[in-house]
Amino acid sequence: MSNSASKRQQRGLTLVELMVALAIGLIVAAVIFITQIYLFRQNLSSSNELASNNEARSALDLISRDVSSAGFLLGGFQNTCSLTLAYDSGGVSTNGYLNLYPIWSQKAVYGASLPALNAPTISYPPSGSTITSDVLVMTAATDASQFTNTASPQIYLVQFGTTQSSSGQGAINSTQLPVDTLQLNSTQGINPGDTALLQVPMNGQLVCIRIPIVNIGPGTGGGATYIDSKPSPIMPSNGYSDFSTQLATLGYGNLSNPLLLQSRLLDTGPANSTNAQTIFYYIDHSTYAWPTLMRAVVNAATDTITSTTPVAAGVADLQVLYGVGSAGGNSVTQYLRWSQVVSGNLTGQVRTAQIALVVRTLHPDTAYHAPTQITIPSPSLGPGTFAPYPVQASESQDHFAVYTTEIPIRNMLWQR
Repeated sequence: MSNSASKRQQRGLTLVELMVALAIGLIVAAVIFITQIYLFRQNLSSSNELASNNEARSALDLISRDVSSAGFLLGGFQNTCSLTLAYDSGGVSTNGYLNLYPIWSQKAVYGASLPALNAPTISYPPSGSTITSDVLVMTAATDASQFTNTASPQIYLVQFGTTQSSSGQGAINSTQLPVDTLQLNSTQGINPGDTALLQVPMNGQLVCIRIPIVNIGPGTGGGATYIDSKPSPIMPSNGYSDFSTQLATLGYGNLSNPLLLQSRLLDTGPANSTNAQTIFYYIDHSTYAWPTLMRAVVNAATDTITSTTPVAAGVADLQVLYGVGSAGGNSVTQYLRWSQVVSGNLTGQVRTAQIALVVRTLHPDTAYHAPTQITIPSPSLGPGTFAPYPVQASESQDHFAVYTTEIPIRNMLWQR
């Protein structure tokens, strides 16, 4: 009897019991596996969003520093140039002229190039897309070291704004604008190869014309000497007459000899080593796996790109509104798109820039369906508004975030 009891106590699991235990184990393992996959996806999605958001915040910090310095030393230590009109026959624009403001923007057009030599082609937004995206541009000097005397930079007064005669003495009552020659009260400190800003008061604002210094002429009596600006690829064929035509089309009126006689020249030093630079922010959609916000730095004297840097991956849209105040005031009274600023002749009254970035994640979330468009909150003053971002078919499973910030432009805010 004891042997029979022992055999019964040592009996193993039956096949049915084993199958049931195995099934229960597989179910538990499956639940754990599914839970791990879910947690992994959640972690990946969170990490994805966190990485994109961190890059976007860093990009806004960088943009804020650049925007707040827009216009710095563009008029030397004098008033900031409301517009800098430059010319370059190297193909930086369709007609050779560049209109450089302390800060401005242009609509991003697929296939267009940035207005700089050797500039990349804009590949965003896609051809035929309804996306409203801007190219943000600002011009400033990094410091004052390009001036001969940083404590008190030399400002040269234009004495004769006429065509140079054989004796070097221009006729002050001439109505003919010079092709290439200006007479100054002094040329001490100016060297051939320098670039300069000719500061001309026009239409109640200070308009600057970028000119090259090709040759320094001898004294002409009365303490005057002259500079030549031709031949040079950054001086138009008809000289200041061509600049006058361009300024008139921009709403600043006609350049004339009396206005030239009220102007001053600021020597900004050798072109290749100037500290004046133009910075572009734009979206690149072809170089990388994701739309990427780029920052390009251009030498403002030679129009050549000195660096191109990716700033933030996943930036799908960049838009800018401009806070404009009344003449002589620092408060913002309305927000406008750049086209509205130009049409209203308000380029000298820009006080702030409001930047909007639409950022998407870098990897799709198969369990998520994005809305058809992303709304960007606009300032209440208007009338300028941000356009909603239309989500593309390839982005339907991406998460989106919107970042906006308003940045005072300190060089435009200071009383003039």
